[in-house]
Amino acid sequence: MKLTVLVENTSTINGYEKEKGLSFYITTDRHKILFDCGMGSKFADNSRKMGIDLSGVDLAFISHGHQDHGGGLEEFLRINKIAPIYIQKTTFGKYYAKKRDRFYYGGLNQKLSANPRFTVLDGAVRIDEELQIISKVHRKKEIWNLYMKSGVQYLPDVFEHEQSLVISEKDKKVLVSGCSHCGIENILSSAQEICGKINFVIGGFHLIAYDFKKDEDLLEIDSLAKNLLAENSVYYTCHCTSTSGYSRLKKTMGERIGYLSTGNTIFI
Repeated sequence: MKLTVLVENTSTINGYEKEKGLSFYITTDRHKILFDCGMGSKFADNSRKMGIDLSGVDLAFISHGHQDHGGGLEEFLRINKIAPIYIQKTTFGKYYAKKRDRFYYGGLNQKLSANPRFTVLDGAVRIDEELQIISKVHRKKEIWNLYMKSGVQYLPDVFEHEQSLVISEKDKKVLVSGCSHCGIENILSSAQEICGKINFVIGGFHLIAYDFKKDEDLLEIDSLAKNLLAENSVYYTCHCTSTSGYSRLKKTMGERIGYLSTGNTIFI
């Protein structure tokens, strides 16, 4: 299995563009997978520079209905004419971020929602022997600034539109998550209940929501690090974990965690 970061918040390789978004290209024995497509066209621009032909992707996944993970859908639909795109049934809901008492739309382009290329799911689904989707994970806490709109009301987002992917190949199982709004511990636990031991966990852990000047937030991150270590998996994180969040996790987790930037490739 090979995973390449098409776009992420950071880039350590000259010539590859970065953005506040996320996109992975994953190849397995059976599939060429696009997992998320960033904010716009940068994932595609970078893929061309990397020599990756996105027209050959045979399966695509959108981890949740936020623009920084599905804003590039129109570009992907233009490039690729064959891949079904797996989403949860609420992925095209109306999602907002609250800043200084104002609500800003952060969801996907509603005009794309009727496209027949979308395979619409309602919860966890096994696609084939390699691929299992994890969804409807129970959350332990609300994310204070993220909302969904119902009628004229703004309600705390419950993230039923979030999904993660478990890839099983040979003797390895890899959990790939977008932002882990439901909590990476909770998502990992759900994945293990369905798939058994997870060897690798890859994705954003949404520590950007924490205040790194507050002792209670730092203690919560330290607790997360210890709990992840106890699961005996190897972790690669990025995007909404933030570089500050990663540095804090790294202090406890050491070599068991690494950071993925735009252009990085790992082999599993």
